[in-house]
Amino acid sequence: MDEAVATLDKGSRVWYRQDERTWLLGELKDKNNGKHLTVQLANGKVLANVNPKDFVPANPALQQAIADLTQLSYLNEPSILDNLDQRYKQDVIYTNAGPVLIAVNPCKNLPLYTADVADQYKAGAFEAVNQLDPHIYLVAGAAFRDMVRMGTSQSLVINGESGAGKTETTKKAMQFFASLAGGTASGVDKQVLETNPILEAFGNAKTQRNHNSSRFGKLIEIHFNKTNHICGARIRTYLLEKSRVVHQLKGERSFHIFYQLVRGTKDESTRKALRLPIKVTEFNYLNKSGCTDIDGVDDVQNFHEVLEALSDIGVSDRDIRTLLSTLSGILWLGNVRIDPVHADDSSRVETDAALSNAAAMLGLTENDLAHAITHKKIKTRDELIVKPLTQQEAIDARDALAKALYAGVFNWVVAAVNAKLDMGKKASGRFIAILDIYGFEQFQINSFEQLCINYANERLQQQFTRHLFTLEQEEYQAEGIDWTKVEWIDNQACVEVIEGKTSGLGVLSVLDGQCQLKGTGTDEAFINELRTAAANGSLVNKELCGFNPRRQDEFIIQHYAGPVPYSALGFLDKNKDMLNADIIELMSTSSSALITAIGCSTAEEMEGKRGGQTVSSRFTGQLKDLVSMLDTTGLHFVRCIKPNSALSPGSFTSDLVLQQLRCCGVLEVARVSRAGYPTRYRHADFVQRYQILLPREQQDMVLSNEVGTRSAVQQLLGVFKVPPGQYEMGKTKVFFKPGVLGYVEDTWAKMQAGALKLQAYTRMYMARNRYMAARSAAVLMQSGWKARQQRLAYAGVLREYKAAVAIQRHYRGYAARQEYQKVRAPGAGVRYPCVSTARMYACEL
Repeated sequence: MDEAVATLDKGSRVWYRQDERTWLLGELKDKNNGKHLTVQLANGKVLANVNPKDFVPANPALQQAIADLTQLSYLNEPSILDNLDQRYKQDVIYTNAGPVLIAVNPCKNLPLYTADVADQYKAGAFEAVNQLDPHIYLVAGAAFRDMVRMGTSQSLVINGESGAGKTETTKKAMQFFASLAGGTASGVDKQVLETNPILEAFGNAKTQRNHNSSRFGKLIEIHFNKTNHICGARIRTYLLEKSRVVHQLKGERSFHIFYQLVRGTKDESTRKALRLPIKVTEFNYLNKSGCTDIDGVDDVQNFHEVLEALSDIGVSDRDIRTLLSTLSGILWLGNVRIDPVHADDSSRVETDAALSNAAAMLGLTENDLAHAITHKKIKTRDELIVKPLTQQEAIDARDALAKALYAGVFNWVVAAVNAKLDMGKKASGRFIAILDIYGFEQFQINSFEQLCINYANERLQQQFTRHLFTLEQEEYQAEGIDWTKVEWIDNQACVEVIEGKTSGLGVLSVLDGQCQLKGTGTDEAFINELRTAAANGSLVNKELCGFNPRRQDEFIIQHYAGPVPYSALGFLDKNKDMLNADIIELMSTSSSALITAIGCSTAEEMEGKRGGQTVSSRFTGQLKDLVSMLDTTGLHFVRCIKPNSALSPGSFTSDLVLQQLRCCGVLEVARVSRAGYPTRYRHADFVQRYQILLPREQQDMVLSNEVGTRSAVQQLLGVFKVPPGQYEMGKTKVFFKPGVLGYVEDTWAKMQAGALKLQAYTRMYMARNRYMAARSAAVLMQSGWKARQQRLAYAGVLREYKAAVAIQRHYRGYAARQEYQKVRAPGAGVRYPCVSTARMYACEL
């Protein structure tokens, strides 16, 4: 009996394993002394005398649909699945598993990425915030915060199988960075976002598992200047699946740009110039899979967005026309008909519209194009021999030309994007890298491309597990922290069986050995040598490489996600990836500057391959450089989960999800986070950040190294009231249980807010006092000045009044004298007026 089940009481919730894929929820009714259990299922059915080994405890109903799996009381597979399922039914697609974000593809549009939602999560880019629900914005904000605070570059590793939503998650992270750190005058943040439709058009395609699958790996480095604004970007690409240009499986499409070109070019003169047919199915490269449409996707609108984006990143109209002409020429190559001649010991090209259109669009002459794909020059010691090719060899040469041209076009587009997004001297050396690389693949027929893709996933899975588990355990041991070790699966053996090591061979080293045998290396010799190496023990970890007795050309590798059979047919040609010298010479004669440039770069690449560099060896080097770069940055992991095979909204297939959780190590992540201490701080950094909370004398002692930082950390933890069981003191770092550092940051934020409020009120009081004193002085000065003004004004009025009185007095005297003179004048009968009458006259005057 499970130990946790043994501690349960009647009425407890349990999970019953019905079969290997199905768990049913029930209630424990009777333990029967622990020998057999009686359980009532949720549907009412009662199971009696059931083996206790078929049960695991279920979490209480209170813990349904919680945001972090590590907070579950019982951390088992059915509880994790049920938690994800409950959240998925509520359209909550993000869940934490300790330091890892789980993103379940909703397979529909959800209102989770609006401007208002982004504004809510921007706070997490500056301070740790525990109240916000899990979201890709929260992970992106944490990466930005760590870059600013620690001064080191960060990486978002977005992984998952095809159809899990990696590309969309990458786009949402880029949009958040643009809204968070954009707004510069150059508008480079908008230009970074403009790369999405371009890269999707030229690098994505519909597969059996995903309508918008990335057929190449990409690493987007978003660079920041000294003010933490986006100042540029750089895009690195890995292993473009160029074979998709000439062949697709049933139900799949080629790259989106071909369908967009044919359907989106509406101008008749442009269509005529590009020699485009009316229907997509008229091109042989596009009509063999039986699929030309994607539900809900408008190729016409997407084409216009691509053209607009190309213009926005600085591609001239002339270069865009050249680019479209080259794409049209690649499609017309597939329609070039090649017929056998003389019992198929040679071949010839049918002179028709397809040949004419292909030659015109590629800037070549019809004769040169026809001769290059039907003949091969062989250089001997004494002479140069021109050998005619058979029909199949000519078809292969034609397809090789098409693939080489498209690979060159893709590289040219990426180079144009990087040239526009170049950060120049503005960069501070810090960046946030977003890794979006193809997920694990397994089809009915798996070839060289699938081996490389799955090998890349093995290396990334190894890097993931080592970062989260091995390095964790090593650091705990180095710091003297005692914790419960969690067993996990290391896929180092699988990586070695693919790439080999100094003490033994791997699949790729055997393949490279066959490629170096000029003229004698074949696919059959490769599989035979692989069998021999496994038999004699020279193959590393031979138990992980098996063979199918029914198919002599097939070998099987035990990957972390399960066994995958590979067909060795075509392995050598794909690994060599060589082009006839005639084809390279043909490209150099083109009147198109783009194709001439592609020819020059292809010639340089071929020289390297002739020197022994194969596709697998170059890809192995790229992967090692990628992992080394990731190890130098702060890592943030996002695990994308595909909910069902059909990508139907609302459907949650438990066994499919569980397999992905097992493969990507999420279950182990949850357990290690639960058992250990996922967050940690160096003693010195912790004290430096929070030392303001220490007494003044102890701050001085810390600064002068008179007291150890360890004791200062312990005192600070006491200030934050962190219980002893929630942290461990290492030799150089303090380790925290999940959520504790967030609590510390929140408490610190509240303390800061309180201190700022006190400072604000103190400054307001002091400023108000200064203002009132200045105001009182101003009022006093104003009143004195106004009084003086009034006194001066009154004195002026008084002077005017006295002057008026004086004038009146003199005038009246004058008038009275005049009247007196008239009365005094001689004349009889004139009677002197009385005094009162004289006064009346004087008043009137």
